[in-house]
Amino acid sequence: MSVKAKKIIDLIELIAPENLQAEWDNSGLQIGDIKNEIHGILLCMDITDKAVDFAIKNNLNFILSHHPLFFSEIKSIDFSTYKGNLIKKIIDNDLFIYSAHTNLDASEIGVNSELAKRLELEDVKRFSDYFEEEEIGVMGNFSEETLDNLVKKLTKEITKKNFVKVYGRPKEKIEKVAIIGGSGSFGINFAKSIGADVLITGDIKHHDGQMAYEKDLILIDIGHFYSELPVLFMVKDYLDENLKGLAIEIFQEPIYFIE
Repeated sequence: MSVKAKKIIDLIELIAPENLQAEWDNSGLQIGDIKNEIHGILLCMDITDKAVDFAIKNNLNFILSHHPLFFSEIKSIDFSTYKGNLIKKIIDNDLFIYSAHTNLDASEIGVNSELAKRLELEDVKRFSDYFEEEEIGVMGNFSEETLDNLVKKLTKEITKKNFVKVYGRPKEKIEKVAIIGGSGSFGINFAKSIGADVLITGDIKHHDGQMAYEKDLILIDIGHFYSELPVLFMVKDYLDENLKGLAIEIFQEPIYFIE
């Protein structure tokens, strides 16, 4: 089975419209021709040499990444550099590259909603339900939960390993949990203002933790990669349902190799 790249893009746009992306972002087509015949799709967080090699080996000629291949303009493509050689390999193997980044973050069923679903949060609301300008993030409730149990749930269901950092002042009972997948320190003040006990995110720096401690907000840093990875499984299920018979795989290898 094969489909045109344009059909896949149209499906992605239904759940993550490009107009939801942040001004600084570069979601959308990265490399390729929308008229290309697609035989398989690879979903990944980042366009790396290993992800590209996996796609080539498995005849998956459409790569949908969360993070764009290009964030800023390129003034030259030097094949002797890592990035230049990667671009050359993509073009030589006629791969189609498309990214859905902050538009998938902001989607009603995107990065944050999927993580909330996996944690079985109740009464989940988007940050935009509180303030219209806050597009990325969700908050939900636990009827009864402890910090220890929440951390265990995150390591078991999300990171699959003991890979979390917890900042702040301990609380026996956790009720309101905010989620910002990726780099979410920008949401510390907002999460506190809407009554969150905990903010689950990634890329927390020492001084972010200090700020949260002072505000009596618990930060749980599960890592940028793992806070966003669950959404790829939602996207796979969605594409499987709408593109029956087309091979779709997820590349789950992060860019670091020691945890």
